[in-house]
Amino acid sequence: MRQIIRKRGFTLVELLVVVLILGALSAIALPRVVASADTAKEKACQSNIDIINTQAELYNAMTDGYPKAIDTLTKDTDYFPDGAPVCAFGGKYSLNSSCRAVCSHSGSSADVKPKDTKTTKTPPAAKPYQ
Repeated sequence: MRQIIRKRGFTLVELLVVVLILGALSAIALPRVVASADTAKEKACQSNIDIINTQAELYNAMTDGYPKAIDTLTKDTDYFPDGAPVCAFGGKYSLNSSCRAVCSHSGSSADVKPKDTKTTKTPPAAKPYQ
């Protein structure tokens, strides 16, 4: 008599269930990964803006005036020895009218304004206690 040999393996239904579960998990995880990548790019761009603003303050301290164009800073190896910062989104950095760095991809800039040492006012003298 012939003996029937059963082959061991997965059925088509079992494989289909596994594929569906993996698809559902990737549908949940993929948007979070993409959002994390965008957040990282935004933070990198903001960090570059902060660095440019810091170098603009250093330029002001050394030359007693803010740079007129961003190329004044980025082409000088004293301020950027590794080269000009590059936006993660492919935008271009520039200086706005208040000498703060902005990026063309979003127009974002730092909230801190430059200190104008020439127009600093001294606080009024305190009135004596009566």
